[in-house]
Amino acid sequence: MAIKCEAYRSLGRNLEALACAQEEALAQPASADKHLTLASLYLRLGDRDKARQELQQAYELSPSLATANQLGFLYQQLGEIEEAEEWFEESFEEHDDQTAGMALLFINLRQMDYAQAEKLLADLDPAKLSQEQMAGYYAARAQLTLHKGDQSYEALESALDDFRRARAISSTPDNRFSVVQVLFQLDQLQEAEAEYEQLPSSDKTNPATLALGGYLARAQGDYDLAITRFEHSLHEKPDQANLEEDLAYTYLAAFENKKAAEMFRKRIHALNQQHLDIYEQGKLERFQRQLRILEIPISFLFFDGASPSRQDEEDFAGAILGIPSSSPFGSLEVAWRPPVIGYQNGRVFEIIARAQWLNERYSFRPNPDTYQTIVGLRFKPFMTQNLKIGLERFFKGGSITEDNWLGRVLWSFTTGNDFLPLYDMYSGEPIDKEPYVSLYVEGGRFFENEKTILFYGDGRLGYTFRLDPNLILSPFAYSIGSGNWNSQTSAVAIEAGLGASLKWRGWYTETYGDLLQLEVFGRVGHEVLNTDDSQTSRVLLGLQANF
Repeated sequence: MAIKCEAYRSLGRNLEALACAQEEALAQPASADKHLTLASLYLRLGDRDKARQELQQAYELSPSLATANQLGFLYQQLGEIEEAEEWFEESFEEHDDQTAGMALLFINLRQMDYAQAEKLLADLDPAKLSQEQMAGYYAARAQLTLHKGDQSYEALESALDDFRRARAISSTPDNRFSVVQVLFQLDQLQEAEAEYEQLPSSDKTNPATLALGGYLARAQGDYDLAITRFEHSLHEKPDQANLEEDLAYTYLAAFENKKAAEMFRKRIHALNQQHLDIYEQGKLERFQRQLRILEIPISFLFFDGASPSRQDEEDFAGAILGIPSSSPFGSLEVAWRPPVIGYQNGRVFEIIARAQWLNERYSFRPNPDTYQTIVGLRFKPFMTQNLKIGLERFFKGGSITEDNWLGRVLWSFTTGNDFLPLYDMYSGEPIDKEPYVSLYVEGGRFFENEKTILFYGDGRLGYTFRLDPNLILSPFAYSIGSGNWNSQTSAVAIEAGLGASLKWRGWYTETYGDLLQLEVFGRVGHEVLNTDDSQTSRVLLGLQANF
């Protein structure tokens, strides 16, 4: 019988060998070897559950290190990690088996049980490890160093040394990837790129490796190469939402606006199909804003303000410059961004046309003598700073207006008074208020006639309260300075006071978000400086609409 069974196994006739081994096991139920033979045949036939049962019987009959390890790896393959850990612990603690210890170590690392992994690392005996196991030992120590060191420079340097040791022993894809990744984190970009270029071509079909190469190229300012690597990574593994988002912004950096718009549109569509937490909702709204900029090149701004206060010549600066919320005047402005040059990754070029007028005291009624039209160009040269340079042509309309050219420079900064979802940066919990800080500074000069110089500055400090997802209230304290100077006039005024803004958004679309914003505001203050020595109280009510 034994010779026949062995012949079946040698010839690969597994079903006959299995039937034969079952008969042997029935005949000798106390033989651990017979159960081990059955387990081996069940594994050949892909029946892991029966193989496990036979291995357990064999271990009960004759406990051995080999059987315990085999059970540990089998449970691991079956996805039953707790049972696998029990068998590896049996091998490691009872038999001091380093293979089982290494298996436990990597299970702990995958489960992010860093405390237990650190304890296991200390219990392992490097002198008993094989060369292959030493590579795993160094790689595991590097991971623990990075976790304990919280990605500090010293931790990164130490981890890099260990990953290089691991790679020298066993140059696996994981070890090669880790060396490039840590060099990237250390900002050693040229060395990281050199290591990346030396990777085998087989590594560069791995989506994670390709994505890392993309981030590396982007950090070096090579956006075209970054795009190539990101696209290749997504080709290998399409379901990478974060990478798609990073690719969209990389398209923007490379001035490929159409491709960026396509990718933002894709992510917006995907997010609209999901139930979003507050963080993802904020991401969706930022993508919608960016797509509006890319695909809707025209915008409208309407403002109208009224005041019962006396209006002096020094108070006209904001109105002449067309700054909303500055003075009791009205304006309607349209801005258009031409193709290609209109928007380039935060740099903006616009052609604007504006009609504006002063309102009569106590009302929103326009003073016909002040009506004027303006056309001009506006350029924002920096990606992150809201600095704009403009040149405008004023055309005479009302009796007290004139033809003239105006050059202007403005800078502004605002945080708060926005509809983006609010959440605590540490807990991630929603919050319903945030600080509101706004600074606006502008200077301008006319080039003809009196060549008047204009200045306007506005600072606000307050809080924004979220009354509703589409309604926010921002009370604030403010200070305004304005003035104009020419050969006939030198007028300066400074006022301070309190105000509030109530802002609503609507006309929602799934692709672009809300297209319309309406704002009603009021402020009450008093002049603290006026060059004519006749300080007065200042009250202003206004309405502003943005499309």
